[in-house]
Amino acid sequence: GAPVTVALNPENTGASVLAQTHRLAGDEVAILAPEMPRGTTPSDLEVSYQAYVQTLPESVALVAMPNSPLQNDSQMAQHIASLLASDGRGLVTSVRGLNPARQAAERAGLPYAGITRSLDEAGGDEAAILRLLDRAAFDATRGGPIVVMGRATPATVAAIRAWNDAGGHEAIIGPL
Repeated sequence: GAPVTVALNPENTGASVLAQTHRLAGDEVAILAPEMPRGTTPSDLEVSYQAYVQTLPESVALVAMPNSPLQNDSQMAQHIASLLASDGRGLVTSVRGLNPARQAAERAGLPYAGITRSLDEAGGDEAAILRLLDRAAFDATRGGPIVVMGRATPATVAAIRAWNDAGGHEAIIGPL
């Protein structure tokens, strides 16, 4: 019942079918960029990105993992930002450090969102996830949009449902 964006790893079997299922349910779908090996070049990134887009053509953004080169390599960040801008997609990364991905997104004029909270910090404890969601909603009322991310574990899904049923979803502005 709450607006969510589901980030899917395009390398997983069935990712395109799962994306269609989520889209039919009204959810946004994003590309969860798989980890890239050391030594990945911008041309490697471009080939991978094109494959991701073929698998998840209705995706609205690319979500970089916290240890992605996009988090600390300005050349890679600039290259992916130009690819995303040409396709009309946004970029989502963790908020930390100098964040060249955010800077590249701003220069390219594409939508950017920074992940400020990870529900996985709660260690699978439903009550702790609920507290993190409440804290994120509180922070959002004070300082603007907050992006939270978590793996779709049973505890996380149950906590989000409980939070939503309790009216917490009213703090959500919307999907990406």
